[in-house]
Amino acid sequence: MKKLSLYIFLFLSLCNVSFANLENKFLYCDVQKPDPDYFQPKNLVFKIDYKKQTNLGTGYFYRLNGAEMPGWEEAPFGVQLVVDNIYHLYPKYKDAEAFGRVFDIFINLDEMKTYINLYEPGENINIKRFESICKFVEY
Repeated sequence: MKKLSLYIFLFLSLCNVSFANLENKFLYCDVQKPDPDYFQPKNLVFKIDYKKQTNLGTGYFYRLNGAEMPGWEEAPFGVQLVVDNIYHLYPKYKDAEAFGRVFDIFINLDEMKTYINLYEPGENINIKRFESICKFVEY
């Protein structure tokens, strides 16, 4: 009977993590293997507002290298669950390339990692890929 209650507890804990809303959450990420020839943050914080009921959300670059991004609320991007615990963050606006914001970000909550792909504006050529180790933080 003790084992059964343990298995039920583990299952419910897994469900709580896997199917939780990401409303008003802050995800702190440390960039791994920085490229010295390319401007890249050492760490960044995403603010994510995602609702599982609609499978849509909004994200923001909230902090970069420890400093709050000026005007962070004016540059939202989309958040969508792709599969299991992997979320896709993408530019929301069709003219995002004009602002130089050409990127795809995948957050894997099982691994607690982000994978950031940057593209050359107008050409959609992958020029850089960064990996980060992440954790949820409070602000």
